[in-house]
Amino acid sequence: SPSATAAAAEAAAADPSGAAPTAVDPIQSADVFAGGMMEMLLPVVHETDERVQAVFAVQAELQEKIQALGAELERFVEVSNTPAVAPYVQKLSQTKARLERCQQILQGMQARVGRLERQYNR
Repeated sequence: SPSATAAAAEAAAADPSGAAPTAVDPIQSADVFAGGMMEMLLPVVHETDERVQAVFAVQAELQEKIQALGAELERFVEVSNTPAVAPYVQKLSQTKARLERCQQILQGMQARVGRLERQYNR
């Protein structure tokens, strides 16, 4: 950390004997570095944790609302005399499948026409 380096430089400058500065203990340096990193990162970690907790709370509230809506829809279906939509959904699904098959056939035909045009232009 800058403050540890500055303190070591001040200690060396204050030594009137002019002796070479003592070697820095690598373990102590690593501890100082780790402590500085913790001081720097701890607020970010706490803020992120708070935001994640807020997201969990909102998700729980959303889940409750979805369950309430599902229960209300079930009551509506039980009370109302709506026609069954399953047969219509099945018809729509079948129609969609037929349209997809037609689209595939048309794409194949378009590719063949393109190949014929290229051969004709040669």
